[in-house]
Amino acid sequence: SAHPALRGSSAMGDAEPSWLQEPQQYAQPSSQGSVDPQLAHRRSIVQSSVRILNMGGSVLMAATGCLGLASITGVDKAGNIFVALYSFLFALLLFGFEATQFAKWELADYHFRRNMGFLYTPQGKALFLIFIAFLNLGLTVQRNLAISTGCVLIFLGVVQIAGWLRYPELFEDQK
Repeated sequence: SAHPALRGSSAMGDAEPSWLQEPQQYAQPSSQGSVDPQLAHRRSIVQSSVRILNMGGSVLMAATGCLGLASITGVDKAGNIFVALYSFLFALLLFGFEATQFAKWELADYHFRRNMGFLYTPQGKALFLIFIAFLNLGLTVQRNLAISTGCVLIFLGVVQIAGWLRYPELFEDQK
């Protein structure tokens, strides 16, 4: 049997990666053979909480980027322009992604899945948070805010990885 990411491919190897395929619905059977409503409820609460925390982190990151741009005063701080812009753009992407997970918008979901498919896995999203946290730590203007934002994002990323490792059933079916 072929790997799930390679099923349905031709001999030419033109299979789409697994994160690009439509998500499969997995149900956790209970002793009666139906979906466990308690697990589904806990999963919904955990995933919604993670999304809200990520949206809060992205708002903090966008504020850091905007204030960083506004406080650049001279040519010697010109490198911060790019760091602040990237910080702001990544914040918009993360916020937009999390918002489309609450209100299903198929066109945006299609483009996110095609271009940023790693956000559909708990470990990919957590590593993205850690990556953009280090981007914030590189901002040399608005230093206290940049360090605070970076620490918050690293914390969110590490907590999400730890939660996924300890309770993987609560992070399944993240779509």
